Amino acid sequence: MTEVSKVGQAQAAQQAQPKTTMKADERIEVFEGMTVNDVEQNGSEAQKLVAKAFDTGIKGKGYKAGDGVYSEKEAENLNNYRFALDKQNRELRAHNKKTGATVTIKYNDLEELQNNAALVKSAGHGRIKGGNITYDFRNKTTTFEDVTMDGALNIASRGKCDKVIIRNCDANRVVGYGFHGEIQLENLKDMGMLWDSPTKMYLEPDATLKTDSQSKIEIKRYNHEK
Repeated sequence: MTEVSKVGQAQAAQQAQPKTTMKADERIEVFEGMTVNDVEQNGSEAQKLVAKAFDTGIKGKGYKAGDGVYSEKEAENLNNYRFALDKQNRELRAHNKKTGATVTIKYNDLEELQNNAALVKSAGHGRIKGGNITYDFRNKTTTFEDVTMDGALNIASRGKCDKVIIRNCDANRVVGYGFHGEIQLENLKDMGMLWDSPTKMYLEPDATLKTDSQSKIEIKRYNHEK
């Protein structure tokens, strides 16, 4: 399978209507010691937009967060992505070849995209496997679809989105600390080898939850009065 088809096929399940075919951008390989400026000057258009988001540093390894120089881990993380930028439809897709997950950001303008570029790193979470994550700023909605998460699926800190949809996902926990909007569930559970268990959901007291009969969940609400 080509890198282009990976980006396209990973999104096919959630594309209800035909869209312009997106080709993976020509990209540069990033190496340890390269600077953010190097990528902003010579990378693909998408790499230029996300360059700063991948300069985060690594605790305990002697690297300073946001120092403008990529560590070995930071460079590897950026290299794991294949990007496709569709300026006409205002979408950026980022497929992580290591995890098999794809993030799509639907933005209003390029400034908004650049300010929220770090969200593409959701596809590189070490415990995520496959699926699609869409941050739709135009409709203020985040969607997790066909995602398998070994551990907690964090739905908080999702930019300007005030609605989260979790569809056909496998997760042990869903953590919504700080999220006060609406959560819609469609077939969420903790899938096991022999049987399925409820997904534990930790939610704010004022978060609204809508669920279906296929989902298995246990709900706990945060108590901020203690």
